[in-house]
Amino acid sequence: MFAKILLLLLPLALVASEVIWTSDSKGEISEQEYSKAMREYIDKEYTKELHTYQLQEDSKTPNRTVSADNLMWQDDERVKTTYLDWEEASAYCKAFRVLGFDNWRLPTEEELFSTVDARKSPRAKEEFKNFNEKPYWAVAPLLKNAKTASYINFSSDKRGISYKSDKNYVRCVRTLK
Repeated sequence: MFAKILLLLLPLALVASEVIWTSDSKGEISEQEYSKAMREYIDKEYTKELHTYQLQEDSKTPNRTVSADNLMWQDDERVKTTYLDWEEASAYCKAFRVLGFDNWRLPTEEELFSTVDARKSPRAKEEFKNFNEKPYWAVAPLLKNAKTASYINFSSDKRGISYKSDKNYVRCVRTLK
């Protein structure tokens, strides 16, 4: 009897939660439910973070940056063409110099995902003018396997894991002080 009551109340509890979706036996959610989750949760959370933009262009070189919520993002033409393996990408960002700043790095998954707008295609937020609709490297602190690293795919706004020897695109970021 208790199990029957629980089964009757469970849908009500789910309806009361902030975000609802179901999955199939493989643990995958439908495209429609994924889009709903993006609209109702992810976009609400991340649009709070990306609200103040400051574009800076270096007159000597074609550099462009976007600043938002204590982060400065690389947004020049190189973002569309720099295609490196993970070690090269990490070294590239460490050596990156724009507007006199030298503390650039690869973004974390969360930082990079905050530049995604799942409601549009291409999926980069409108403030970012330079991007490729392919995977970009990110840093995932919880990945223990030294042979793999994470990425965000801007054609599908999905996160994934790739071998570090594979090549993906690079967008550097720095924390504003």
